[in-house]
Order: sequence, then C-alpha cells, then structure tokens
Amino acid sequence: PLVARRDGKIEEIAATGTVLGIDESFAFGECGVKLAPGELLALYTDGVTEAESLSGEMYGYVRLREFLCSHKDDSLSTAQIRLLESLHSFCGRHELSDDYTVILLRKI
Repeated sequence: PLVARRDGKIEEIAATGTVLGIDESFAFGECGVKLAPGELLALYTDGVTEAESLSGEMYGYVRLREFLCSHKDDSLSTAQIRLLESLHSFCGRHELSDDYTVILLRKI
C-alpha cells in the first residue's frame, strides 16, 4: 500500500505477510495507518507495478508513486480512470498481460 500525503510525500506501508492466495493456512498480520483529511490510500496488486511496455520495461513503483503524487487531489474515480489510462498507454496495448486491481480510498 501507498499513502499520498497532503504535503506531496508518498509513504510506503510495510507488508505484514505474504501474497494472498499462496497458502491457505498462512496467518496474516495487520497494521494501521493514520490518514489526515484529503490523504489518499492506494492498494494495488503486482499486475499494476509489473505491467510491461512493448519493450519489456515494467511500469514499476517509481511511476506509480509519481502518478499518485501528481493525481492525489483528483476525485477517486478520476484518479482510478487516469491510472488505468496511464497503464494502458505505457504498455502500448489495450489489454494488460496480467490481472490487476486498484483500490483508492480517501479520508474526508
């Protein structure tokens, strides 16, 4: 998870477990994060950061962080649409090669 703070900083929330769905018996941890009004929490799967361009370059964490910083004040629906447009444009094709999920939440 990433948090887009009001001051423009992007904070990465440390993982507390393994990938979902790998092992049914795995015990998952939890963590909390405090959001100030207007701050954006982004939850996403590896299909976002590992989306590849036609040349094999990954979208990556840096691009995702830059995107969130640039669009942190957009409405949630606009930010989500723009992120998917950014991914498709980067990849150079309509369909991505992996499944992907993006959940954006904002404290009001």
